[in-house]
Amino acid sequence: MINRMEQGVVTEYTPQLTAEELSGYGPAVATHNTLGKIETALESMRILGGATAFNRDAGVTADTREMVTRYYHEKKPVFFNSAEEKAWLQGSTKKGIVFRAPQQSTKQAIIDTAILGKYDTPDFADVKDTMATMSNYHARTTSYKPSDAEKFMNKVRELLPTDTTAKAVSPQKRA
Repeated sequence: MINRMEQGVVTEYTPQLTAEELSGYGPAVATHNTLGKIETALESMRILGGATAFNRDAGVTADTREMVTRYYHEKKPVFFNSAEEKAWLQGSTKKGIVFRAPQQSTKQAIIDTAILGKYDTPDFADVKDTMATMSNYHARTTSYKPSDAEKFMNKVRELLPTDTTAKAVSPQKRA
């Protein structure tokens, strides 16, 4: 009895892990493998949903107030680790708060960029063309939202002299 307590007993290890339990923990890699595509889509959704870490085993880890504020007041997407977490969060908040699934356009944008690799490629711009150069810089950076970039471009158009905008118009339109 003392030997068993101090040294333990030899037992056979039988792992009980399934591929479904590992889903969400894998790396997001560019591959034709279905599992890689799923992991890439999950990582993209987590990033869009606030860049929270994935944790399927911890149960409910979401802060109710933070999720409601993010979804309803800031109008930003929210990522849930499981359907149970979403159901618990909807049941624990005030009545009438419902977290809806993303729109089809959002789903398609995730599939296009994360899985299919479709991106707007930046074009080379002439150094003398201010608007094209700025558009090129905005296309290469991820720190601007498209709406912010458009506001900035509109402001620069207002500040540029009218001669510069006249040169951008084709000769046929000027005539």
